[in-house]
Amino acid sequence: MLMSYLQSINYLAVLASGLAFVALGFLWYSPILFAKPWSKMMGFDMSSKAKIAEMQKKAGPAYAASFVGALIQSVAIAVLLKTLPNLNIGQAALFGALLWLGLQAPFSLSGVLYAQKPLKLWYIDSGYQLVGLVIAASILQAWK
Repeated sequence: MLMSYLQSINYLAVLASGLAFVALGFLWYSPILFAKPWSKMMGFDMSSKAKIAEMQKKAGPAYAASFVGALIQSVAIAVLLKTLPNLNIGQAALFGALLWLGLQAPFSLSGVLYAQKPLKLWYIDSGYQLVGLVIAASILQAWK
C-alpha cells in the first residue's frame, strides 16, 4: 500500500515543496526577519568576522542536510495527503498546522526546555517549522 502511495506522488511538487521550505529558511533566519535575535540566543557573535567566516564554512553541509530533511518531510506529507479525501488548499494548510501542533511543536519545545534555551528561541525555530509545514502541505495538495 505504501508503495502505491509513493508511486503516485508528484515528485516535482515534492521538489517544489522542499525548495520552498529551504527558501523560507533563508528568509526566516535572515537579517530581514529573525537573524539578530536568533544569533544572540544561540550565542553567535555576528560582529566577529572570524566567527561569521567559520559559520559560513560549516553552512554548506547544514544547508544540504536541511534540504534533504525538507524533501523527506515533503514525501511524508504527500503520502499522508494521499490518504485524505479531496482536501482544498485551506484544509491542506490546516493539516500542515496540525502536523506542527501534534508532532513538531511538543518535541521541539521539550528540547528547548531541557537545553535551558530561551522560550523566544523556540518561538523563532518552531514558527519556521509551522509556516514551512503549512506551505509544504499547501503546495503538495495544490499540485497533486
